[in-house]
Amino acid sequence: MARRSRKSQLLDSASTLVARQGYAGTTVDALCESSGLSKGAFFHHFPDRETFGLALLAHFEDSAARRFAELEPPASGDARTHLDAYLDALEQMYGHDVRYREGCLFAIFNHESADADSALRKACAGALERWMSGAREHFRYVIDALEHPVPVTPDELAEHLLVVIEGALVMGRMKGPEQAVHRALAQFRRYVRTLLFPPGG
Repeated sequence: MARRSRKSQLLDSASTLVARQGYAGTTVDALCESSGLSKGAFFHHFPDRETFGLALLAHFEDSAARRFAELEPPASGDARTHLDAYLDALEQMYGHDVRYREGCLFAIFNHESADADSALRKACAGALERWMSGAREHFRYVIDALEHPVPVTPDELAEHLLVVIEGALVMGRMKGPEQAVHRALAQFRRYVRTLLFPPGG
């Protein structure tokens, strides 16, 4: 296995710190201390705070995408089985994996940035749209596998699911992420089953 670069190590540490403390509340000193890098090394990689923020968001998205690819079910099986497998994979990642259950960096950056036209806000919007695109594909597979019409679209379910997970991560700060994510996805699962698999439908 290739050794991770110092830059990658710093970004790994930064992901955890920012998830816990927020972007504005995480100082360069704290980042250097957590990663074991000097300030000189930090500014060698990131000449300004925006460059660092953009690199951190890209690193977080890439890391999360690779991790979910390990859990993500293939498009196979009947609609109910695929739906359950997909939601189980999400719960495994956001409820149990310590790298992602602390919070979503996209939501944190988006919330803290006052400028809607900033590069950081645009990066967050792009990442969240890519996340929803993946969710839409799973819901499209489920809906297409059914033989009856349903009162909801893949787009609506993907957007709703994003809200559910982001809300669960916020609740997780009070009740613990494992419990919060489990409860939120269980409620979402019941909601989707009611819409897609009505009695006698």
